Amino acid sequence: MSLFQDLNSSYLAAHVAKEDAFWAQKMGLRGYVAGTFERAENELRHLTSDVDMLARVRRELERGDLSAEERTGLEGWRQFFEANVIEPDEAKKIASDLVGKEGELERSRASMKLGYVDPESGKRVDSDYLELALVIRTAADEAKRRAAHAGMGEIEPHVLSHGFLEIVRMRNRLGRLLGYEDYYDYKVSRNEGFGKKKLFELLDELERGTREPAKRAIEELKKEKGQGAGEAHNFGFFTSGALTQQLDPYFGFESALGRWGRSFMALGVRYHGASLTLDLLSRPGKYENGFMHGPFPGFVDRGTYRPSRINFTSLGSPGQVGAGYVMVQTLFHEGGHAAHFSNIFMPAPCFAQEFAPTSVAYAETQSMFMDSLVSDVDWRARYAKDRAGKPMPRELLEEAVRRKQRFMANGVRQLLVVPYV
Repeated sequence: MSLFQDLNSSYLAAHVAKEDAFWAQKMGLRGYVAGTFERAENELRHLTSDVDMLARVRRELERGDLSAEERTGLEGWRQFFEANVIEPDEAKKIASDLVGKEGELERSRASMKLGYVDPESGKRVDSDYLELALVIRTAADEAKRRAAHAGMGEIEPHVLSHGFLEIVRMRNRLGRLLGYEDYYDYKVSRNEGFGKKKLFELLDELERGTREPAKRAIEELKKEKGQGAGEAHNFGFFTSGALTQQLDPYFGFESALGRWGRSFMALGVRYHGASLTLDLLSRPGKYENGFMHGPFPGFVDRGTYRPSRINFTSLGSPGQVGAGYVMVQTLFHEGGHAAHFSNIFMPAPCFAQEFAPTSVAYAETQSMFMDSLVSDVDWRARYAKDRAGKPMPRELLEEAVRRKQRFMANGVRQLLVVPYV
């Protein structure tokens, strides 16, 4: 077997094992044995960070008798290993130890019971992260919003006492050992092809451009709703809470799956034989965020396309105000990722996997475009209907646009929080 074919098959075996374990862990599936994912992750990393394999690929590319398919595929593998190779032994040890530390924190976080103390009854109400966020945004009672916000705040001391800061220290040490300023610089450089300094030149411009519009929007909101409107447990309610209540009848939870399917079909989106596994409802022990992963990256194997196998998840909470909108937006976003990764027709699986050297910005382009359609006026006029089949009234369509435009700078700055922290 040629090096090229050997790479394709050996990578697939390790990647599939790791991703199947990842899904079982994140979804809290019955029968999952703790530590399985960490072992599979380290086995995959042993392959992908192998500096000797990078040297072999480079030597193979010097051959003059390679087919066009082999040359293209090996160029992909060269870039893949250049982005993932970890050479110093100390760095390899830290990278391996990190997998275990992150797994411990993940299990601890997954077992944490979130909730809030209801101000009326004094009883604790069990809630997942999304439910707490929806209460903060939609509950008319400020005391209830404050309680839900406090419930969400319980995450911070929990992760701080279960190894989060040690993981940060280990990550930064790894980044410096590999020649970067810190872990963030290392990840950005390997994924995007430019470092943290260049990234923050771009982000600083965005921050400066949104600073005054965001501040102005907050001050105007305080004048309208009172000084308390700018507080963390109130801001979401006063900027979108009432609107969420008004929109809710037109985003029936039970209609989300059908609207996603009909919309993508009408757009011409096809999945080319991919197998999609969807886990859509919230439950205890399940990871509290939507995501898409591809356990089997689709590729053209010696002239025959081998379709993708894709998993994606959301946190559906039937009966919660705003849950229908969140569900359809998640389906559009994660379904957009799935459409992207099931339409890559290249001769090696390294081109269709979502980790380095695949750019994060590139990977988010299709998903973000797709989920933007859910707030598009034309889409809403066609698809957003109540249970009686009546479309969203024009006045509500216009109000939603005005509200979104008014606080758009604030939304951008909420996204900026992550890279700046």
